[in-house]
Amino acid sequence: MTELYIMQQYLRPSALLHQGLQNFDDWANTFGEVVSQLELKPAGDGFRMKKRFAKFTNLPELMQTYKDFADIRTADMLNLPTPDIEGGKPQIISAKPNEFQQAYMTILAARSEAIHNGNVDPSEDNMLKITNEARLLGLDARCISPDAGNDPYSKVNLLISKVMEIYTETTPQKGVQAIFCDIAINGGGNKVAEDTDEEIDEAFDDDSEKILSVEKQTELLGASKFSVYDYIKEELISRGIPANEICFAGDAKNQGQRSELYAQLRAGTKRIVIASTSKMGTGANVQTRLCALHNLDIPWKPSDFEQRIGRIVRQGNTFSTVKIFNYVTEGTFDAYMLNLIVTKQKFISQLMSGKAPARTCEDIDDAVLNYSEMQAIASGDPRIKEKIKLDTDVSRLRLLESEHMNNKYRLEDKATLCKAQLSISRKQLDLAFKDKEFAAKNQLRDGDFEMEINGRIFTERKDAGAELRKAQMTFLSTKKPEEIGEYRGFRLSLNWELVGDEQHNVSALLRKPDTGLTYSAGLELLNDIGNITRIENVLKFGIEKRIAALESEIYRNEKDLAEAERTKDAPFEYAEELAQKSLRLAQLDAELGIEKSDEIVFDDNEKTEDEHGKENDKLEQNQKPKRPKH
Repeated sequence: MTELYIMQQYLRPSALLHQGLQNFDDWANTFGEVVSQLELKPAGDGFRMKKRFAKFTNLPELMQTYKDFADIRTADMLNLPTPDIEGGKPQIISAKPNEFQQAYMTILAARSEAIHNGNVDPSEDNMLKITNEARLLGLDARCISPDAGNDPYSKVNLLISKVMEIYTETTPQKGVQAIFCDIAINGGGNKVAEDTDEEIDEAFDDDSEKILSVEKQTELLGASKFSVYDYIKEELISRGIPANEICFAGDAKNQGQRSELYAQLRAGTKRIVIASTSKMGTGANVQTRLCALHNLDIPWKPSDFEQRIGRIVRQGNTFSTVKIFNYVTEGTFDAYMLNLIVTKQKFISQLMSGKAPARTCEDIDDAVLNYSEMQAIASGDPRIKEKIKLDTDVSRLRLLESEHMNNKYRLEDKATLCKAQLSISRKQLDLAFKDKEFAAKNQLRDGDFEMEINGRIFTERKDAGAELRKAQMTFLSTKKPEEIGEYRGFRLSLNWELVGDEQHNVSALLRKPDTGLTYSAGLELLNDIGNITRIENVLKFGIEKRIAALESEIYRNEKDLAEAERTKDAPFEYAEELAQKSLRLAQLDAELGIEKSDEIVFDDNEKTEDEHGKENDKLEQNQKPKRPKH
């Protein structure tokens, strides 16, 4: 969000000044909400309170200001020659949680309950820490403890099997595969204290209520240091892939080494690359033989997913169809995080497509589980899957409803504008007919000419043209519009005629005082006879052109008015579906206990339930579609 302000300040400072938002605090208060949250210190040695944006507001107005200086072109608009994704979208490969993962999720749930009840100092344990452990647990149980065992049906092993399958299929084409994972990268010692082993065995005993201390859990996490990179490479080698065909993107330490590595991948010399988003998410042109991409973990941001997919869905790929796989472990943070990311990506895509966005958007770039979500995921409650789907559906329907309401307001405004314009155009049409009738009554006989300029009557066009040129010279020196004479009962004056943005021409205007309509003819300084002819043609053809233009304008406005009146009161097509799904979602939230009050906020000034209620009422009001102001 800060980057958007900086771009606007650099490219459209005048717009910020006009809106009174040249100060960042004013801009942020208009388009965002700031809250204080507990975050890990950069050094990792504690936590601190930090203010950050938690929600974006007034999005239609924000996007309008953005589009003043940004030309948005999405991939579907450009229609570039990129490969198709098999099945039309990434495939999800799900793994069942093993006993260790299920048991440790119970531990995490108990810890979250202790935090929720206020029994734990945030410097000792907090939801951010639990969230990070839940990510590691969803990747592989050995990230938590090396004694968890190698589950042959874990998502890491499912990935290895899928990589081998595709490797064999694409050997004739030297197909290359990319595996992305941002966690559990580095290996280390796997020593765990014997007392920790005993405690973890006891904690996983169904009959025991004992839970590992936070210190022991942290010690266990730090001791294991399971490297998923090393494990994948070792397994692939053991199954027959030559070691020299497997590489880590992180092994390339400088630009020269990266260029060499990318060249080997494009040539198919290296056929498996294991990388993090930061190492190969942007600027890596390795698409030539890239046939499959595997997202082993779920990144924090939709932009990370986009950068990963951008390595394979790219011009220059020799494969017309490619495969993308997302791996999740059911009953862990994986599935929940994937749905959060997909939901936000849908919102971003809708925002950038040019459609009317919703008025608000939650920021989930640094998603952290709250207590109720942790409890529900740990329990394996099937209602969680239903809730996630309903969240997506309701969000989509509310966007459609917002667009419907915005369209309704636009149609109402259009109807009002059409009525006002029709009234003006009809009056002008009546006056134009009167001018036409008056001009006909004052028609000169063929060959006759008479024009008054500067108080003199001219019957010769050449003389009138010369006098008109003198009047032009006077006008150019004074630059003041003035009336200079009369032609067939219409008052004749000179004024400026704007051409383009800068250039001005002198124009002759004919106007009948009682009707007030004006008919113009552009003049040239050194064309005496031509200028007189143009003024004569105004009454011959100009009035008819004005009548035709007014009739066309009236027809168009009548048609637009009828269409606006017909459609502005049409009901929202999906109103019933939205009401039903919103009701069911509210029921699920109540059953699961997922409410705003469940979010842990460490603030010295705690708010009362009444204050929270007022804030929620205000939030609901802000989320309702608002009629745009004019």
